[in-house]
This record gives sequence, structure tokens and C-alpha cells, in this order.
Amino acid sequence: PSDLRSLMENPDLALVVAHDAGRVIGAALLNREGGFDAELGEQVFLGRRRPKGHLLAQMLTAQAGIAHFAGYRGIRVQRIAVDESCRRQGLGTRLLQRVLQYARACNLDYVGASFALDARSAEFWQQAGFSLAHVSYAQGKSSGSHSVAVLAALQAGVADDLVQLQQRLQRQLPAWMTLFLQSLDTTQVTALLRMARFSTDLSELERREIEAFARGHKGFELCFVSLQQFIMQCVASSVNSPDRLLIEKAVQNKPWSRLERETGAEGRRQLQKRLRRLVDAELKAC
Repeated sequence: PSDLRSLMENPDLALVVAHDAGRVIGAALLNREGGFDAELGEQVFLGRRRPKGHLLAQMLTAQAGIAHFAGYRGIRVQRIAVDESCRRQGLGTRLLQRVLQYARACNLDYVGASFALDARSAEFWQQAGFSLAHVSYAQGKSSGSHSVAVLAALQAGVADDLVQLQQRLQRQLPAWMTLFLQSLDTTQVTALLRMARFSTDLSELERREIEAFARGHKGFELCFVSLQQFIMQCVASSVNSPDRLLIEKAVQNKPWSRLERETGAEGRRQLQKRLRRLVDAELKAC
């Protein structure tokens, strides 16, 4: 009932509906956001104000750090759903295409969304042409998962900001994986890296360092930084599901003792030997 009341009373909400012979088979609930003046935008950037109903505008201003983003006018796809009998037919993507048409007709600056990270949702938004713009450092209270923000830019200024956000993600994701994102499971890490299109330029020295770990006896800790970025790039560019150990140790650097308990391995030596074999296979494939 509260959703229906909000839809009827909130002038910033809009609804795009798909129907077949009079039967509703899909819908997207939209929330118009942003358009803050410079003073209010600065207060949002500093974390002093949080105007209700502008989740994405505030997230990319206060958390992602684009100080002027709240000044843009855009649409957040608050919810999107397709009838179960009509799924896997491209209807959700067509709904988003209509949303983009609507936003352009309204002379808005962007269309975006924020959702709890999972592989299926990430794939849906990526296939629809939306780009990863931000990853929350904390787990959501209701979902228990990290949220991500995706964006489709409708004007040059937003497109330039999106490039900056993506470049920063490339730089920060390796550190975040070992700090704020250690709770992500293998499928979530894989989905995130592919959404981010993570890539890195390894030097000859760094690649030789990885080879010394995989094919020799060089210690894991001595080459972790190079190894982590290499494995992240391999996962992002592959269509196969990565081995759990590659993600949990080579990417997230979870403690050896924890991995021993979870995998039933006899000890660190056994785990490290298996990890060397996995990395060697990636060297041959990438």
C-alpha cells in the first residue's frame, strides 16, 4: 500500500509498462533525481545533507566523490520486473530502451540504477549497455550485500565523469578486494571484475615475478601485488568460472588458516602448491 500511495502522490515517480493484449507483463518504476543547486550539491558532497529520494545522485556525489554530480538531472530505475512467463525474451532490455527514450525526450542527463551485487543482475545491466560507476564499501542493511551503481550517460559531461569513475575503479579495486570486499563470494567477485572490465599493464619484471611463484619457489607474499592484478585481469577477460582458491587467496588474500578450515586442506603448503598450479595454468591461457 505504501508503494501505491507513493506512486500516486510523488511527482518525481514515473512508470513504463509493457503489456500484451491488455495484460501487464513488465514494468519499470522510475525516480527523477538531482538538479540540485550548487550550494545544496556542495552540502551533499560534504555529507551534511541527504535529500530524500535522490539515492543515486547522492551516492555518486558523496560516496564516489563527483562533487557536481547532484547538479545533473537524471532518472534512477528504482525497480524493474518482468512477468515470469515472459522472461529470457529481451523484454527487460526493451523496457530499458524505452526508459532511455523517455529520458532523452525529457532532456535529462543520465539514466542509472543501484542494486545489490549478484551475477545475474550484473549481466543484465551490462548487456543493456550500462556501465559500472561505483561500488559501495559497506554491506547494505536490508540486502546484506554490497551495492553497485550503473550508469548510461546521455550528455558529454556525464560521459566524462563516468570515464573518471571507471579509471578510479581500476586503481582502487585491488586494494578494496583485500579490505572492504573480502566478504564477496567467488561469483560476486567474478561479476564485479567483468562489470568493471578490469585490466592492467604488467611489466616484464612483474610477469617474471609471477612465473617465479607459479613455476618456482618464490613466496606468495613477495609477489602478491603483481599476482593479484594478473589474476583479476584473467578473471575479467575470461568466460569461464574461476577456481575458488584463485579468488579467495590470489585476489582477496584471505588468511591461509581460514582457507585451510574452509577447504579441508592439510595446511598452507598444500594450498600454496595447488595455487601455484592454478596460476601456472592462467599464465599459459592468458
